[in-house]
Amino acid sequence: INGYTTSAENYFYVKNANSRTLIFDLKIDFIVGNLGKDPLPINVMCIAIPETIEPYQELLSQVELTPKPQKYIRDKYGTLYAVYKDLTVPPETNATFTMKFKVKLKALEFSLNKIDRSLLKNIPSNLQEFLKPSPEIESDADEIVETAKKLVEGVDDVVYMAYKIVNFTANYLCYAVVPENRSALWAFKNRAGDCTQFSRLCVALARAAGIPAKPVAGILIVKTPFIENTGLHAWAELYLPGFGWLPVEPQSPETFGYMLPYYIVTCRGYEGYFEVDGCKLPTSIASISYEGFDVILDLDYMYNVTSLEEKFEESWIKAEVKPESIMSGEEITVTIHTLPELAGEKAVIYLETPDKKLKTVLVPIKEGGLGEVSIRLDRAGVWKIWCIVGGRYYFPSSTQVFEVSVAKKKLKEFKATIPSVITIGEKVEIKGHMVPQLDTIVTIRAKSPSKELTEIKVSVLKGDFTAPIVFNESGKWIVEVYWPGNEEYYEATVVLEVDVTKRNSSIELSYPKEVAKGKEIIIKGALSPPIKGTKVFLKIVSPTGKITVLNTTVSEGGVFEFIFTASEVGEYKISAYWLGTEVYKDCSTTSKIIVKEEFPVVVLVAALLVVVAIIAGIVYWKKLKKTS
Repeated sequence: INGYTTSAENYFYVKNANSRTLIFDLKIDFIVGNLGKDPLPINVMCIAIPETIEPYQELLSQVELTPKPQKYIRDKYGTLYAVYKDLTVPPETNATFTMKFKVKLKALEFSLNKIDRSLLKNIPSNLQEFLKPSPEIESDADEIVETAKKLVEGVDDVVYMAYKIVNFTANYLCYAVVPENRSALWAFKNRAGDCTQFSRLCVALARAAGIPAKPVAGILIVKTPFIENTGLHAWAELYLPGFGWLPVEPQSPETFGYMLPYYIVTCRGYEGYFEVDGCKLPTSIASISYEGFDVILDLDYMYNVTSLEEKFEESWIKAEVKPESIMSGEEITVTIHTLPELAGEKAVIYLETPDKKLKTVLVPIKEGGLGEVSIRLDRAGVWKIWCIVGGRYYFPSSTQVFEVSVAKKKLKEFKATIPSVITIGEKVEIKGHMVPQLDTIVTIRAKSPSKELTEIKVSVLKGDFTAPIVFNESGKWIVEVYWPGNEEYYEATVVLEVDVTKRNSSIELSYPKEVAKGKEIIIKGALSPPIKGTKVFLKIVSPTGKITVLNTTVSEGGVFEFIFTASEVGEYKISAYWLGTEVYKDCSTTSKIIVKEEFPVVVLVAALLVVVAIIAGIVYWKKLKKTS
């Protein structure tokens, strides 16, 4: 029922006082009581089903449900629910739903080494949800954010951050039965709550500190010489990068790093709601949607417990690691033989990387005490490998230590391309590819003809990279694409040559084709590119070979003008040219002008008078002939 909580009392744990593995045969009755005088319609009822969770919870039998559910569903957190629909509870009676199963619970002491806080910046996308606030877990509330900040300030170890959060929660809140569905912020402000509020506040503080976290719900069964308590319970799991989900008890910081054999997990994600055929239900061990009043939901437990307490006076491990030397990224095979033959248990392999970081691998032991696992070593150098069996369960530990030499390897492919000939100032792209397809960074160094060096960093995504680059000097450039390598691969370099040419330029001229000797000649021109203020030149070669060179300044729009006088008759050769710049090539254009002799004015006048006289004579002669 939404808002209904059954709470476990406080408890304590005496280390090594109890058996390390317990097997429970459980029978749980979920009782829905109708206290009213009318029938109680139940739209939907869901019961969370326990499953195997390595390495501490192993289901030894199928879960039997009476009556049988209509179907099963999973919520977004992966919790499996048995679904009952359209039921009716008669007036003043109870409806009982029975669940039976057998489960083995292990006590584990987790090996927690320092985890650098910077790894919290790279939380996988599928875990980002466990960093977000929710209505019950207000990890974005100012009070919670500020408290989390103070708790982990200056702490660079994620494990210690997690411990400080658990320890704070346990010491900050006072246990009190809370019948309402209260949130983490309510618990923080009131400094009180039951196991649900302890769980929610712990999760809220962890999320505010950047640690993915989720509340967990299930059944707590404690039976020791000191305590006997059975009931619904809530605790938490915090995600540690490189380790995984760590179960924590927000009410008992002294058990941090241990998993006690009294917790049966049913809901890994005790938060929010899920839908069943249009009905919205809270995530819980048991939830119902009904119509009416005077309803109770109760649970009744019966169980038998078996303690695996057999101890051995001696134990040994015979391990073999092959090969003793590999290339980075390759696998080694670790074979383990144990005495006693602990089929179903796990041996522990500790891997010390060349940079002194520790990794843990669990090896399932099969029939005959044999276990085998393949491990990929992805960092060059000497790895130390400890193979351990025993110690934390029933018998003394035995250890063997090995060393494996790991060498780097070459990239399968590393290439880059760029046009070999380009124009100065042109923007081009350097494109590259590497195999394996890594996400990394390459450095591009471009050396100009004048030995100046330009360096840029480029991101590589799934093995591909592209970088724009502009070459601002003509001549031969040397371009080096460099990757520094990593723990697995050697560095790699590609060297490219690029010929950078100047841009083209041109001159256009406008001039008379023929002129008379002694006349002014006007030559107009246009320079492309239209660079105002630059100089253009005009070389004039006369018919007798005399050379004259003129220059002028280019005006707005690239136009210019030359004026000179032709003093000789014949063909003048003219050549306009521009010397260019660092960006543009020089250019020139050549042509010719014909200069002719000019007739004297007196000769022209005399010729004109002769023509007039001839015409007048002809007219007079025609008149005389007509009168005669």
